[in-house]
Amino acid sequence: MLPSWLTEEYIQKALQDFLKDPKLRVQKVWAKPATEKGENFVGVMTRVYVDFVQGDGSEQKKSYILKQAAKLFEEYDVYNRELEMYDVVLPKMAKILREADFNEKLMAEAIIVDRERTIMILEDLAPLRYTNADRLVLDMLAKFHASAIILNQREPDLLSRNYESHFFSRGKKGYAEVFVGLFRAFIRYVKTKPTLRTRYADKLEDIIGNLMGYAARSDLQTLVHGDCWTTNVMYLHDDEGNPTTVLPIDFQFSSWTSPVVDLHYFFSTSLKIDVLAKETELVQYHYYALKRTLEALSYKGPRLRAYCKDDGLKVLKIWAKPATGKGENFVGIMTRIHVDYQLDDGSEHKKSFIVKQALPEDVPQAKVFFEYDLYTREMDMYEFLKELLAEAGLEGKLTADAIAVDRQYSTMILEDLAPYMYVNADRVKMLDLAHTKLTVEMLAKFHAAATILRQRHPELLTKEVYLGMFRAFLKFINGHSSLKQSYGAKLEKLIPHIMEYGARVYDVAEGDLQTLNHGDCWSTNIMFQYDEAGIPQTVQLYFTAIDLHYFFTTSLREEVRNKESELVEHHYNALKANLERFSYQGPFPSLQEYQLQFERRRFMSLMAHLFKPFMIYNGSEETSDFSSLYKETPEGLRFQKSVYESEVVLRSATKLLAILDSKGLLDLQ
Repeated sequence: MLPSWLTEEYIQKALQDFLKDPKLRVQKVWAKPATEKGENFVGVMTRVYVDFVQGDGSEQKKSYILKQAAKLFEEYDVYNRELEMYDVVLPKMAKILREADFNEKLMAEAIIVDRERTIMILEDLAPLRYTNADRLVLDMLAKFHASAIILNQREPDLLSRNYESHFFSRGKKGYAEVFVGLFRAFIRYVKTKPTLRTRYADKLEDIIGNLMGYAARSDLQTLVHGDCWTTNVMYLHDDEGNPTTVLPIDFQFSSWTSPVVDLHYFFSTSLKIDVLAKETELVQYHYYALKRTLEALSYKGPRLRAYCKDDGLKVLKIWAKPATGKGENFVGIMTRIHVDYQLDDGSEHKKSFIVKQALPEDVPQAKVFFEYDLYTREMDMYEFLKELLAEAGLEGKLTADAIAVDRQYSTMILEDLAPYMYVNADRVKMLDLAHTKLTVEMLAKFHAAATILRQRHPELLTKEVYLGMFRAFLKFINGHSSLKQSYGAKLEKLIPHIMEYGARVYDVAEGDLQTLNHGDCWSTNIMFQYDEAGIPQTVQLYFTAIDLHYFFTTSLREEVRNKESELVEHHYNALKANLERFSYQGPFPSLQEYQLQFERRRFMSLMAHLFKPFMIYNGSEETSDFSSLYKETPEGLRFQKSVYESEVVLRSATKLLAILDSKGLLDLQ
């Protein structure tokens, strides 16, 4: 169902502005869900199909993604953050990258970013053959991070001031219940496994009280994606099924911090075990990619008519259908609208757009999303930052174009990437090495552009529930005797500290590389485009260390996850290369320093893992209530039990806890 205000007239105006075709006429609009169960928990995604005739008489049939916000995370302003990302940040970063001859598509375009309605309509990547799916991501992240750094330089504090909040922001309670709940669930799970309970349970228990907190300003900082995992990056494949390019989606959790936050998130959530084993190599890859991009960018150190550029564009018809499936998006409402429009020259076109709306205020999780300003952040990204990043030298498509950004309704109409064959990779199967590298490369580009963006506009990026999910995780741990014995007690002790420890992931130390993070990088938020052989060609997404940990943890297959070091190095190299391409002249850490920054944020892998069981769940138990992920209600406990009954989750949790415990991260800090 489309919201009552999303009329054919609304779509027509958005398309006329986006395509700059005042004569464009929408003929038909319909929609359907854009995500599947378990792929998006923060909002509603709807794929909107639009048949329209352009001013030149050409007929177009296109799909777009409508992304609507939920009220749950209002405290963290996640919706406004994403709106700003598509509206302001991403365009500027893309421009920054273009200055250094980075011309590939970096993201889905936003057809419209509607701040009033807290929605966006984005380009649908699926028609471009993008699918969710690894060095590709690191390269993308490096460019993203670098361009954000440059953007923040050109517009002082644009990113660093406006994107300070994150999942673990002190003084905000929205995510605490989620993460502490997840952490407790994890502890319960650990306590069910004797070997895990004995080793880790007590340590994990001690962490809980400090889960939300930390801070240092010396690290390299940039705009990070913040939620980079398989569902939040889409790959384009060649005919042989190899990933070639990557595009990111979902920027509600983008924040200004160390780029390694993206890496930890990406690595922990999305990589196969054998890929994760190459962590050091991947960090190095991102490091060099970021450095090259910043150098190339000359880094100096620390609506439809408008869119189509056709004032005569007229919408002839509009219809829509949901762009996401049940359980795929808890942050907003995504609708694919189909618009028939006519351009000023008389040509008719049919295109689809994505309408992205904030969740209604009566939705349980909406309050938290608004608290963290997620909708404003994303609207800003589509409305302002894309152009600024492009100005900093970020070339190529950064994400879906924003046709319109309506802040009154917290709604955006975005370019629908589906007609360009952009598709999501399988979130349940998770990503192989090819998809992982493609995503990492994309992240490197984004991070590099974001770094340049901060140099040019330092004022722009100065603008983020876990307790319940931790408890659900602990319940799972306690259900396995070996894990309960090794980790149950430790995880129980972590509960009072998990939000503080999570906040420390976002804190930066002197000398840390910082950039804009995507913040929600997983398979559903990444779209890939493939060549005729089925090999992914492009991917879109943005983040550094935080994004990497999130992405690696949630989205990678076990054999890929084992290559974590290699993937971190891959991202490092891609980020360095992108920054060099931008003629970046600012401070840049050595590979060893970058790996240390990545390692300091490893706790993000535990926090990301709280979401992983829900991300890869493909069972029959369904829920549309975000609180079912972490609340101990009858429905919530039933859903959590079903989600955690997975051998993949058991293997993943067992390995993760062993790694964290060996590094002392399950002990109270």
